[in-house]
Amino acid sequence: MCDKPEEFKKNEDLQDKNTMLNEADSKTIDLIKEEVKERLKTQSEFQDHLDSKTGVMLGAIGLILTIVIGFQVQYSTNPAYLVSVTLFVISFFCAIASYVPRGFFVGPESRELKKYFFEENKVLKEKLIDHYIIAFEKNKPILHNKKTFFYLYFIIFIIALVILFIGMTPAYVNVIHLNNS
Repeated sequence: MCDKPEEFKKNEDLQDKNTMLNEADSKTIDLIKEEVKERLKTQSEFQDHLDSKTGVMLGAIGLILTIVIGFQVQYSTNPAYLVSVTLFVISFFCAIASYVPRGFFVGPESRELKKYFFEENKVLKEKLIDHYIIAFEKNKPILHNKKTFFYLYFIIFIIALVILFIGMTPAYVNVIHLNNS
């Protein structure tokens, strides 16, 4: 039998280790890429969910504003009515601010990827990860603003409803009519 020289065995061992390291690197990069991509997808789904909630709430506030403004003649001197209508209008504008479409970044554009056509697979994956992370970071303030306006809208809306219902109770309305007489 022919034994391989000692140096040749060491070179084979190094090649095997390098191959194993490259495969491990590739799996790690794949895992990171998929995780970052999943987070970006979650961010996008959150934006869609928030927009659909805001759309429903815009419809509700439009309906309530229509009904409340219909009572204008009867309750126009009632301070609770005036305050609640003002708060409804403010909440309406907060909801619109939350609903207004803003740019949402989802990753690299197709044209950008062309320049990496001849790059190694590992380099391309690293670039994609960088693009996804940048997109994720750019989306954070956009989602924060949408969420802030949504919560602001919701809180003002609830306060306006409470003031309206308290102000429109028969006892309170009778006191105001007696004071005006």
